[in-house]
Amino acid sequence: MSAVRDRRSERWNGWLTLLLVLGVVLVANRVARRELAVRIDLSEDQLFAISDATRSTMERLEDTLSVHAFFTGDLRSGTEAMQAAQLEAQLEEFRVLADGRMTLDVRDPSISSQALNDASQHRIVPHATSYSHGTGVSEQDVWRGLLLRYRGRTEAIAWVSPWTLEGDFVGAVHRLLSDQRPRIGWFGEPFAPSGEDRVFGTFAQLRRHLSVRFDLEEVFDLDIGDPVSDEIQVLVVMRPKNLHPREVYAIDQFVQGGGKLIVLVDQVRMRFDIVNNRPDVSAQHALRGDLVPRTGMEAMLLEWGAPVLQAHVWDAGSPGRRNWVVVEGPNQKGFVEPLQSPAIVAVQADGLDDTFLPSSGLQELAMGWVQPIGKVQPPAGVQRTDFVKSSPDSSQVPLIGVAVSQKDVIRARTETQHAMGQGQPQVLACLLEGTFKTPFHRGAPEPRDPLTAWSHDVPIEVTTEVVESGTRSTQIVVFGDADWLRDAQDVTTAGNVIFNLGVSQISATNVSLFDNVLDWLTGSEDLISIRNRVPKDRPLRDFLQEELESEGLVNAPIERTQAELRQRAEKREGAEARAARQRWLTMAIPVGVSLLLLIGFGLLWNLLQRRSA
Repeated sequence: MSAVRDRRSERWNGWLTLLLVLGVVLVANRVARRELAVRIDLSEDQLFAISDATRSTMERLEDTLSVHAFFTGDLRSGTEAMQAAQLEAQLEEFRVLADGRMTLDVRDPSISSQALNDASQHRIVPHATSYSHGTGVSEQDVWRGLLLRYRGRTEAIAWVSPWTLEGDFVGAVHRLLSDQRPRIGWFGEPFAPSGEDRVFGTFAQLRRHLSVRFDLEEVFDLDIGDPVSDEIQVLVVMRPKNLHPREVYAIDQFVQGGGKLIVLVDQVRMRFDIVNNRPDVSAQHALRGDLVPRTGMEAMLLEWGAPVLQAHVWDAGSPGRRNWVVVEGPNQKGFVEPLQSPAIVAVQADGLDDTFLPSSGLQELAMGWVQPIGKVQPPAGVQRTDFVKSSPDSSQVPLIGVAVSQKDVIRARTETQHAMGQGQPQVLACLLEGTFKTPFHRGAPEPRDPLTAWSHDVPIEVTTEVVESGTRSTQIVVFGDADWLRDAQDVTTAGNVIFNLGVSQISATNVSLFDNVLDWLTGSEDLISIRNRVPKDRPLRDFLQEELESEGLVNAPIERTQAELRQRAEKREGAEARAARQRWLTMAIPVGVSLLLLIGFGLLWNLLQRRSA
């Protein structure tokens, strides 16, 4: 009996010990989650490791930072659920870094009317996301926004993701801690463009983004004598066109006073129309029979050492893509045919200067019909840094009047450029630093009379105003394109063919570079180091692309007849079926080999056990 009691006692002790250990683990886990929210990022990219800039920003908090996270609780997509868990873990880590100076409140606007009201007041709205269930696909409105409050100020982030949360969050905290936001001036492309200008794509999305981060102010009436306000830190000149000399003079004097300047030159505007039942991409000035519009800044940029040339970059080494969407058949099934075009430059990482902070760490950039910047020696006292370049297999071509989409024409033009020995990197963006001499040596141009017509052929009188020159050191950034920051254009349709420009428009990477340049010019360099942490490029094998190329569907001209469209559709369906088989085989082979090895080890182990028995 004694032995039986001892065995029972041992079992009870064992169970009690196990329960105590589990209890200690659970309690320790809850305490660590609340008080020691520390993660270790062992990945190669270090995307989720807390940066020094984040730590220093959180240490600057003197009062309580209230963070309200509007997250959907019942997520039906596994991907969305994992990302929401990652976001909450990151926010918890920020709370620990704040050392008691941050509170975190997570609410679901889909079930809380108060949360819905708070989110709506600050323009935080849900995004429709797709999820699979059974054999179908449905959509769910997902909330993923943040509202930060500090000392009576508020900052809202409408949508966050695990990869951008740190930059968005630290940027918002940085603005809350600043007594005054940097003021950015916008001149050139108007805030309210005409109907004709809207055809080419506006910059409304970019302006909304800048308005969140800066005090954005549109600049007017420089031609009638008004100066650029001294309160503006950076002046963005977007698509200058036929500027009056007085406008150029006002920009020059702003620079002479120490103001920072960004110029985005884009003299050729491509318009998308349907000609003979197929898309046609032509320059607006060529359609009208007009000359290429002047910027009015040619002499000034030349004197400062960054002339934008009257040419386009033809990059055969890294061509970008335009998307043709073809619709065919009674079911109106649509599919996209990507067409590579050297007139659209896909800048790779080696074309972005890694020694210049705004471009360091970025992986790619897309520019369409970009004009090169001449490689000239800057004047004394000015240093030039070329931080965006095309591939070495690039050349200059006359300003493109009609976009090329035929594969044979592209190949012929590329071979012609090679035969002329013109292949070399072209400068697409540069930085100028130093003191700049004014190009207005004769004096200040007289302001324009609003009641009198004016043209560049009419000589302008000068005034007796004092013209400043070379008085203060500053920075100027010049881009040979503006399309890389414009909104997506409306899709044009005709018959069975739909055309859409799929690249050379605003994207996350493009906006990151522009943000970085503005932060660098305004002295907010800490935000750049966070924003530039992006995943390294690890390209995957594209089976569908390989099959499309084998069928000759990539870079092929657009068919016009119904029979040609049906033939293209049949080829594409065959390519999709073969690509699907290739994907399954690629996944099945390693799994099958692993199973065979496991079965082999099992049989060997079983055989050895039998022999030993």
